[in-house]
Amino acid sequence: RLPPIATLVLSLTFGVIPMLRDDFERIADAQRSRGMEIDNVSLPTKLRFALARGIPLLVQAIRMAHAISFSLTLYGYDLKHKRTTWRHVGLMVEPRLSMKDKTDDL
Repeated sequence: RLPPIATLVLSLTFGVIPMLRDDFERIADAQRSRGMEIDNVSLPTKLRFALARGIPLLVQAIRMAHAISFSLTLYGYDLKHKRTTWRHVGLMVEPRLSMKDKTDDL
């Protein structure tokens, strides 16, 4: 069994990486539409264009981290306190009416 911090880190990592990849592709498409083609340019130009893609991605990653932090706070997630669990306890109250009782009233 993994500690709660490890499961949080793993789940956030596997959840955030695809979102950042999609954001990077969206940023690249937007910059390509504005004429920032990386193909057939010199190395310094490629580095400048990569930096131009990296800055918006960094801003988006910071926004995403803030949103995740805010939602964990609202959810009440705290590593200092023991987590509660839900377990099925079954039916605690026995049914009082049976089919026989219903037919007696008629």
